[in-house]
Amino acid sequence: MALMFKNALQQISAKVEGVLGVMIVAHDGLIIEQISHSSDLNLELMGAEFSGLLKSVRRFAKGSDIGTIQEMTLQTGQARLLFRAITDEYYLLLVMEREAIGGRAQHELRKAQLLLEKEFIL
Repeated sequence: MALMFKNALQQISAKVEGVLGVMIVAHDGLIIEQISHSSDLNLELMGAEFSGLLKSVRRFAKGSDIGTIQEMTLQTGQARLLFRAITDEYYLLLVMEREAIGGRAQHELRKAQLLLEKEFIL
């Protein structure tokens, strides 16, 4: 199963220009698998901080009665982050250059999500 996870992340990295890192992360911040293309990128810290952000957004979605989180984008001064739910407990997190094209990244995350959700719903 770990090889499947690594292959899915490598596929995303190969098809999306400007990828700095990509990971599968649990809702509590535990990183299941990761690929980094930047030595300056601290994916472990991002995974941990993601769990706090996710809790806040989940509360917002529940309180607003708008359904569960499927996808989220965050843009900073230096990078763009895309989050895609695999299940309610596991997420894909893609970090890419700020100028990178998000449409292709969203498409590749959706393809990976469809492939990986079968492994998490056993």
